[in-house]
Amino acid sequence: MASFIDEILDATDEQESPKSYIYWGCLSAISAIVKKNVSIDRYNAGMLYANTYVLCIGPPGIKKTLGIEICEKLVTEVNNTRVIAGRGSIQAIITELASTKTKEGGGPPPLGASALLSAQEFCTFLVNDDSALPLLIDLYDPRDVWKNRLKGTGVETLNNTYLTMLAASNQELLDTVLTSAVAMGGFISRTIVVIEDQPHNLNALVRPPKKLIDYKSAVKRLREITQLKGIMSFAVGAASYFEEWYMDFRQRSLAIDDRHGIGRRMDVQVLKVSMLMSLAESNDLLLHKRHIQAAIERCMKHGAEAHRIAQTQGRQPLAAQSAWILEDLAKKPDHQMTRQQILKKYTRDMNHLDLDNIIEHLYQANVLTVHSQGRDTVYRMSEIQAEAYLQFLSRRWEVKKDEIH
Repeated sequence: MASFIDEILDATDEQESPKSYIYWGCLSAISAIVKKNVSIDRYNAGMLYANTYVLCIGPPGIKKTLGIEICEKLVTEVNNTRVIAGRGSIQAIITELASTKTKEGGGPPPLGASALLSAQEFCTFLVNDDSALPLLIDLYDPRDVWKNRLKGTGVETLNNTYLTMLAASNQELLDTVLTSAVAMGGFISRTIVVIEDQPHNLNALVRPPKKLIDYKSAVKRLREITQLKGIMSFAVGAASYFEEWYMDFRQRSLAIDDRHGIGRRMDVQVLKVSMLMSLAESNDLLLHKRHIQAAIERCMKHGAEAHRIAQTQGRQPLAAQSAWILEDLAKKPDHQMTRQQILKKYTRDMNHLDLDNIIEHLYQANVLTVHSQGRDTVYRMSEIQAEAYLQFLSRRWEVKKDEIH
């Protein structure tokens, strides 16, 4: 079924920005404005809400910001929640969430600590503070009451917390912000990571587009969504489909090294995204099988991308290079590479002493074997190790295409 998202994607088809960035910008707008009005009842596990953290990753110049700009404009126009953008400290954000001042666009102050956190460059969004990412983790799950106690400010109380985040960055800058502690502590596992390497197309932007974004129509639909209240239900066949996928996926995710928790939180991401897809289409508060299928496909894809990001974050200075070598070995048909091949490929990223340190660590960890081949040295990963490593990287948990379409 068509939605305002399809209309925006169609209107931006001539733009260079990758489609996925714009798509997630639209979903993030729905996430921000629906707040805690709509949920899924998980019974003794509590209510599940549709707030999301989304991080768009790509090289400089790929036009990552268009989706963020669209999201900001839509949420600002709806004007039922705060939009917090620009550089600041996590403490300043908490203070703003606790305030009851009149909204900038007019009207009564917002009820509750809900906001869209928007950052065109994630790495400069938050002032350098070791507590910033841990606090974002803590604020991810909506709560009735959350208290911040600091010696200087006393107690700040946030009521009805509900945060949606949409941000962008590139891999190099991200490496300077994410540490092993916060990556494994749950920030990446709570974040939908969207990676693109190439622009959608090329456009010098010197001619008017064939279509303009119809913000008026999109805002009208979003305002309809703000009026919805209730618990979402599963349409016929949807609950069984999700349950069957969950049981199979859960067993596989528990069997591999998922120290960052990406796979183990996948079911929550799938349900959140399914909710947003349903809201984009209609007011019936029904999760249909097609929503579950599409959400699984997208979340599995981006879960693999989140895993790749997390693999480069480690306490060791050569964590990223180690991850690159492991991925190369896992993807090779024979799971092996020569020393010369690795040094040639990564000549700008490591020297022969760095490679020695990496190989020694991986050898001692029983991840690979080392043997001679003429004048060169060969590093080989076992079939079992390669298959386990590829569980995320090759996205083997994705639903088969013929099951989805």
